[in-house]
Amino acid sequence: MPELKKPLLGPAYGTASKQESENTVQSILDRLGFGRYQVTLGIASAISIISNGAEIAMISLISIILESAWGLSSTELGLLGGAVFAGMSIGLSIIATWGDDWGRLFVLKLTYVGTLVLRLVCAVMPGFWSFLVFRGLTGVLQSMSSPSMMAMAVESCPSKYRGSLSSLIMSNYGVGQIYVIGLASLLTPDLEAGRWRLLLVLAALPSAAGIIMLFSKVVESPMFSAKKGLNQAAIGSLDYIAGTNNKNQVTEKEKTQIKDLEPPNEERGFCNLRVLFDSAHRFTTLLLMGQWALTTFLYFGFFYLLPQLLRGVDSEISTFWLMSLVVVSEMLVTTSTAWLVELPSLGRKGTMKVFYGVLVFASGLCLFVTDNYVLVAAVVVISAFNQGSFCILWTYTPEVYETQVRGMSVAFLNITARAIDFFAPFVFGHLLKAAVWVPFLLVLVLGVGLVTIVFFLPVETRGISLDTKPTNNT
Repeated sequence: MPELKKPLLGPAYGTASKQESENTVQSILDRLGFGRYQVTLGIASAISIISNGAEIAMISLISIILESAWGLSSTELGLLGGAVFAGMSIGLSIIATWGDDWGRLFVLKLTYVGTLVLRLVCAVMPGFWSFLVFRGLTGVLQSMSSPSMMAMAVESCPSKYRGSLSSLIMSNYGVGQIYVIGLASLLTPDLEAGRWRLLLVLAALPSAAGIIMLFSKVVESPMFSAKKGLNQAAIGSLDYIAGTNNKNQVTEKEKTQIKDLEPPNEERGFCNLRVLFDSAHRFTTLLLMGQWALTTFLYFGFFYLLPQLLRGVDSEISTFWLMSLVVVSEMLVTTSTAWLVELPSLGRKGTMKVFYGVLVFASGLCLFVTDNYVLVAAVVVISAFNQGSFCILWTYTPEVYETQVRGMSVAFLNITARAIDFFAPFVFGHLLKAAVWVPFLLVLVLGVGLVTIVFFLPVETRGISLDTKPTNNT
């Protein structure tokens, strides 16, 4: 285990007394424990993940539906799948630049409201190009919520439960997918035109519940406020959490410790990007760039291919039922990560190694076995364990970086991933046309690369301080 306890000194990190502020906030959160507030925050945050899962399922299904309804070409289908990812890259660029200055709660309110409105607008678009534009704009706002949401979750939770809360939030990805698949089976049972506009409207409704909770039940991250020198706001958030959890309010001694500290001298905007590539972070950042890119490319490309792949493997079983089986398996695996990532024998890195190893085994098996049942089982396993790995990656990444660059770092890594994800529908679609086994060969290659990356990640984040500067020693 590398040495982790380095002092956070200098203009990019604040002063030693500022580190005491962060430790004070974390110690207060640990005292307040895991209670009703964290449950409420977890539900409000999970709605963002449900919305993301619904979006990915919608990309997969709406392409097939509109191919029939509007007679779309293969190029237009590729654009329809890629537009959301292109919009996500733009949204992530915005949040990487200014998200850590705007605040966690403001960004979440903005994106929840905006996403709901844009999805409803998509439902009334008359043709392909207008629909494509608004789908891309939906991707812009949808992507902006996740980095701030995960940062808010880890910064408002006792350290003992941080990984479990993050994993449970991410496990709701499948809830959004099941919701859309269920709606599609009722409204467009033959995956043709049907009532697809109503499908878009109903798929947008979970965002409304999130909006209500954010405006009435959630407060700004106390750790974020303390880091920005907004000491009174930090105290107010902690008092609210204490009241919600039926714990004692912040003591006068704790208030004094926070109030007496000066705000750090920090750069603003995208200038903070240099922190990700300084001597302490560079190696970790480069590895995570590769891991995010390969993991999301594999997951989004494979899930986009899912209806076509399952139809080709077994046309006698309903595609909706097979997709539901895949998503339920994803939910079971991702839920298990809430326990696995806190095991001393595994932690975040160990669990990712196991999950990526399963991908390698399952995809390798498909290169030699052509039995339909084996292929369906492999599809289920690959989707489930890659989604589980994605879930742990979302848990791991916010913990590696300090509070003042946490949102930006997660957004930046997502940008690099989304730039490549744009090509995922094209690549996996063309590989399937070559032969059924060819996409599995790509999964095998990517899985080997991902196992290798995790072996070289220098920091295990289980139990460490959120504002411990990482080291690049392996």
